[in-house]
Amino acid sequence: MSVLKKPDLDDPILRAKLAKGMGHNYYGEPAWPNDLLYVFPVVIMGSIALCIGLAVLDPALIGEPADPFATPLEILPEWYLYPVFQILRILPNKLLGIAAMGSVPLGLMLVPFIEGVHIANGNFAQSAITINGWLRDFLWAQASNVITSYGSALSAYGIMFLAGHFVFAFSLMFLFSGRGYWQELIESIVWAHNKLKVAPSIQPRALSITQGRAVGVAHYLLGGIVVTWSFFIARILSVG
Repeated sequence: MSVLKKPDLDDPILRAKLAKGMGHNYYGEPAWPNDLLYVFPVVIMGSIALCIGLAVLDPALIGEPADPFATPLEILPEWYLYPVFQILRILPNKLLGIAAMGSVPLGLMLVPFIEGVHIANGNFAQSAITINGWLRDFLWAQASNVITSYGSALSAYGIMFLAGHFVFAFSLMFLFSGRGYWQELIESIVWAHNKLKVAPSIQPRALSITQGRAVGVAHYLLGGIVVTWSFFIARILSVG
């Protein structure tokens, strides 16, 4: 059922537009619902059904079926990625394999919260030190190409690697130190602002525990993404 709009020639605005060769979108067949409701969905769903039907009825094979356990040397990851790479190869469901790979760093990040009853107790702090050390060693393993890249085409990635590692490590102050250190630091900034009376219209406030945790998570994700991305890009470019 199509809709057809007739021009309202009694409208002075429409007559003025028509006199200038404009205003043709005020009449005729509108896109809604003629095209957007009656034409586009039919074409889109028909195209999808056609592609899926052909793929199911007559799947096209290019060469022999791939062997998931025969990895070409060109795409074989570094040795320190073998554990998670094997998880992806062993599990038949690739979505489940990717979820299992993501559960490895997630499980490491949850260790302090599972072990410790109180945020600032010894177990929590010790687990935080252990996880931070493991991540540091993991990221710096075989990172000589990144660190020695200054003065070369990879210098930008080396700087991003170190800057991202700083942001990544800065997040641990908010996540693993309880409320003490970072709360005192931010409160001292607020005190200095009020004491110096610079821009008195701006009044900063100290963060609560929840806000501090949110800041820590944001720095943790940002630093981790930048560090990992720059590391692997530099490694790929340096290896060629």
